[in-house]
Amino acid sequence: MVTTVFTPFPYLETERLSLWQLEQADAQDVYALRSDARVNQYIDRKPATSIEDAEAFIDRINKGIDKGQWLFWAVADKQTNKFLGTVCLWNVDHETDKVELGYELIYDAQGQGYMFEAVPKLIDFAWQRMHARVLEAIIVEGNERSVRLIDKLGFTLEKKEGNIMHYMLHRPE
Repeated sequence: MVTTVFTPFPYLETERLSLWQLEQADAQDVYALRSDARVNQYIDRKPATSIEDAEAFIDRINKGIDKGQWLFWAVADKQTNKFLGTVCLWNVDHETDKVELGYELIYDAQGQGYMFEAVPKLIDFAWQRMHARVLEAIIVEGNERSVRLIDKLGFTLEKKEGNIMHYMLHRPE
């Protein structure tokens, strides 16, 4: 059974990155991320149009964390504390122990290996702490950077519906 409730919320880090629970203090950065058309290009969502949108998003995310619906981290440069993006484990299916992996990065930080560093930390967390059996990454066709990342991490394309590709990674037994 997948575990989704963690108290306190798990702080994670890698060589270059710090990952923490989103806070209202992150609202300006979240607004910049979620309002950037280049970042939203492959994400099916309404872009943020105000700081209030970002604050409401952070509030909704944290309420979902409190209810055990998902885990959602801010990602920042460990040296400068500069916000770089977000990563999450969400859309938990308790019947199949499948969890969806999500990530987004500010445009100027893309292509620098940050997600190649952060996502393996989430994969390990999903296996070791959440007891997930399958991770799914849903990618829109044309998002080549995301496809390259997922391919490098061992995910395989298991289903395609129109322009939506479903990549899966199964926990090693």
